[in-house]
Amino acid sequence: MKKLDSKKIDSKKEQLKINVSSFVSYKKGMITKDYTMGKPLGSGSFGTVRIATHKQTDQKRAIKVIKKSEQDEEKFFLEVDILSKLSHPNIMQIYEFYDDAKHFYIVSEVCNGGELFEQISEKGSFTEKAASQIMKQILSAISYSHVNNIVHR
Repeated sequence: MKKLDSKKIDSKKEQLKINVSSFVSYKKGMITKDYTMGKPLGSGSFGTVRIATHKQTDQKRAIKVIKKSEQDEEKFFLEVDILSKLSHPNIMQIYEFYDDAKHFYIVSEVCNGGELFEQISEKGSFTEKAASQIMKQILSAISYSHVNNIVHR
């Protein structure tokens, strides 16, 4: 039986690098080939977010639809690249990125619960325990981002 050369194995380990961004796919063409678009979840100066269903898996996703004409493409691709490298329970996970003639589409997990500001406005106040849980989640996400040399704008 042939003995394995540990130096060769170590060099191969260094060549194989798998991270979260390896699994975020970039596709050109119509997103409606893969997704059935649903109702809008929200909109703003960035564009519109819609609920969608993946046709093959029946999974629900949020899709951010952004007009190309209103974007600096270089900055936009940088933002997608940064988002695709993040994997944290308190940071929205992106799965795919589409590009057609008029729009960019960022496919992400659906984050239920709405905006924190809206919840604060509706409730008026939180218990100390609830406030501490929310702050822990926020600070955990910020810390994770900073450790990965990313600053939230």
